[in-house]
Amino acid sequence: MLFHNMSSSRLVVSALLVLCLYSVHTVSIKKNATSRANYECRRVQRTKTCSAKICCERAARVQEVKKVNVDLYVESLCPDCRMFMAYQLFPTWLLVEDIMNVTLIPYGNAKETRGKEGWKFTCQHGPDECYGNLLETCLIHFLPNNDDHLPIINCMETARDPITAAESCVQMLAPSKIWNDVVKCSNGSLGNDIMHKNAIRTDGLQPPHKYVPWIVINGVHTEEIQQQASNSLLAVVCHTFKVCWVCNLNGVDSVSHFPC
Repeated sequence: MLFHNMSSSRLVVSALLVLCLYSVHTVSIKKNATSRANYECRRVQRTKTCSAKICCERAARVQEVKKVNVDLYVESLCPDCRMFMAYQLFPTWLLVEDIMNVTLIPYGNAKETRGKEGWKFTCQHGPDECYGNLLETCLIHFLPNNDDHLPIINCMETARDPITAAESCVQMLAPSKIWNDVVKCSNGSLGNDIMHKNAIRTDGLQPPHKYVPWIVINGVHTEEIQQQASNSLLAVVCHTFKVCWVCNLNGVDSVSHFPC
């Protein structure tokens, strides 16, 4: 594994540190949200209007959390993808999963052609990578929540061989019956169809992707975003995250949003 030389004691310390940082960050988010609501409430009160007063009374209670959407276009055996997932994506998700949505699209620089029995895929790092892409795609299909599939895929990608590690990662982190479904999907028409959808989504990127991992934040990819996220995805997510206080001024059909 990427971390196979780390001693048990260091693993325990690292786990405790992540848990501590996560707790502190969650408290900080809630504290900042309350402070911002109180500030907006005082600002609205200064207008001295009846509707603003109603808005103010609701502002501190009603929040619209705009989560940060992180789309990651990857390949199962791509070294740079594996490093990004191990050192940026998964640690960031552990710390701030409440404010981000992660979408993994395994396909990357693969190519597809139409065959008699479905789509044929040719992958940058060979047939094993194609199978790894299928395994991860089917895992996401059967376990669509980030809480369920991200730990498994991270387990795979931090192993020496993601393909051979897949079964043990699934059995350790998900119900054992899921593995049989994943294998059947990966070897059958279901996996083939889903991978074709990944191909369409990847090939339809604007701007077109040039490499992997290809990082998209809230539907936008730029070289600046790519570089910043590669250096610190946590900083990008925290900078992009917004909380809005929602006020209904004129009934349920009229909602105003305070600046985030």
